[in-house]
Amino acid sequence: MRPRIYVSGPITIGDLQSNLRQAYAAIQQLMRASFAVLCPHLTCHLPGHQEFPHQAWIDNDLSWVEVAHAVLRLPGESTGADAECEHAASHGIPVYHSIEELVDGFAEELLR
Repeated sequence: MRPRIYVSGPITIGDLQSNLRQAYAAIQQLMRASFAVLCPHLTCHLPGHQEFPHQAWIDNDLSWVEVAHAVLRLPGESTGADAECEHAASHGIPVYHSIEELVDGFAEELLR
């Protein structure tokens, strides 16, 4: 089974397109490194996503954080990402701040 990684980072604070590019690059790198990746940034493309309040997205995302093996926190200001990382830590789920750090943390598991 591939380790499940939840990608957490800014979406609406700052430049949306830059935030999305950063997330998409992380998804690609993690998938190439044999991780199973969930990234809430992809919901920006969901038709009608604006009809849901921010808290509905946070509540949805925290459920996924709870089943992740780790969280990757991307750079940038984000109250949602901060909440996701705090939630992960409160559930004993490690939070990494770089892909290199994350890959090193899972190196043995990935070699199995």
